[in-house]
Amino acid sequence: RFLDRRKDDCADAGRARRSLALVVGSIQDLGAINEDLGFEEADRLIQAVGERIRTVLRRRDRFVRYAGNRFAVVLASCSCDQAPAAAERMAQAVEG
Repeated sequence: RFLDRRKDDCADAGRARRSLALVVGSIQDLGAINEDLGFEEADRLIQAVGERIRTVLRRRDRFVRYAGNRFAVVLASCSCDQAPAAAERMAQAVEG
């Protein structure tokens, strides 16, 4: 499902002749947090990370959790030159 939707994003960008960037990230030591503090606390952490990342995204960008501690952000109309700065904004938002 995740890959099918990203294929659709790529196809849409290609038809519109727009660039598209994919940023992939993870939450380090989520397994240890699960073990030490429990699944509920780990879920709260995942939600908080997602909320912080969304504060720096545009409406047309897509944030998805796709496996355990991993997430991806599809940045519409974002060039390869712009993607590192966008990723840095996301990291800074999470670090607070």
